[in-house]
Amino acid sequence: MALPDGHASRNRAVWDLSKVAELQPYIRHTFAASDRFKPLKLEINGRRDRRVVCVLAEDLKHYRIFDLDFAGNEAGESMVQDVSVEGL
Repeated sequence: MALPDGHASRNRAVWDLSKVAELQPYIRHTFAASDRFKPLKLEINGRRDRRVVCVLAEDLKHYRIFDLDFAGNEAGESMVQDVSVEGL
């Protein structure tokens, strides 16, 4: 699909990230500042009703997998799998 006039539209929505209350419905997980896991890169993949997110740590040895469609006990809770890659 070609872009109109060969470039992206200039009409883009800008989110004000300082208003946390407005963003709360969209937040699935936060990383605590005290956590040793420092996120570096995020990748999203999946299909309808089976969406997953992989977050790579700064040390390039750890990553976490989040199941966005996990029906947890609390609203917004997602199943997390923490993985360590040793020997790299």
